[in-house]
Amino acid sequence: MQPASVDRRQNPNAGPVDRYGAARLIGVLVAWCVLGLAGAACADMSTHVIAGTTEQLAAGRWALGWAPISPILRKTSAIAGFASVVVPLSLWSGRRIGAGNVVAGLGDYRIRRQRFVAALAIVLIASLLVFVMLVAEVPGFARFLTTRAQEDTSGIRTLPLEAVAIYCIMITIVAPVSEEILFRGWLWTGLRRHLEPLPTGLITASLFVAAHLSVNAYKPLVVMPVAVLLSVARHYGSSVRASLALHMLNNGLAALMVAVSRFG
Repeated sequence: MQPASVDRRQNPNAGPVDRYGAARLIGVLVAWCVLGLAGAACADMSTHVIAGTTEQLAAGRWALGWAPISPILRKTSAIAGFASVVVPLSLWSGRRIGAGNVVAGLGDYRIRRQRFVAALAIVLIASLLVFVMLVAEVPGFARFLTTRAQEDTSGIRTLPLEAVAIYCIMITIVAPVSEEILFRGWLWTGLRRHLEPLPTGLITASLFVAAHLSVNAYKPLVVMPVAVLLSVARHYGSSVRASLALHMLNNGLAALMVAVSRFG
């Protein structure tokens, strides 16, 4: 038996090995994602119904209705629905993986190699700038992305500032937290008990990219390099906080662009 003082961050195999094998851990992750997407779909439908019913009441009638809503509002409700399901399940899984210690199960420690993680943040920002430059140099690609961006943000100028602010909070804080404790939290900790860092990083990054297929077909192309950086940050930072910080930075820049388009 391992002594109680063993640092699980230094040695992820310390203590009793979780009874889930790597394949079973991935199966649990897929189940949680499916439940999360179901929660997102229910929240999305509820938003349509609430909007439609509100229109009926404004017209002096009472009836359950269905109204088209802005993509921004749809994303906001979907993120809320996904997080409301995934966060409790991830905390439960983290406690289970950590043998009762949710901090150990999620890898929620102080970030190590902070300068290296800061350098990764600079790389992330630089890669986004390069991506913007490439879009500017490839007209066809630029038109494709511009069309999709317009579809995603259509109607934003007519939304109240409060709705835009809530959306920005959702994609900057709520979405990164729910995704990080899911992919690079308990799943990463559990996989490291069975696998080396490289396959652990590849598996979590691949699952992270695959999960974004539900958003739209082109999203994984943008998410893929980010997923690699998040895996590197998680490993060398020895904490889910490292990947979370980069994830929030990435999504925060996207939120900033959305906020700017509100006034553009």
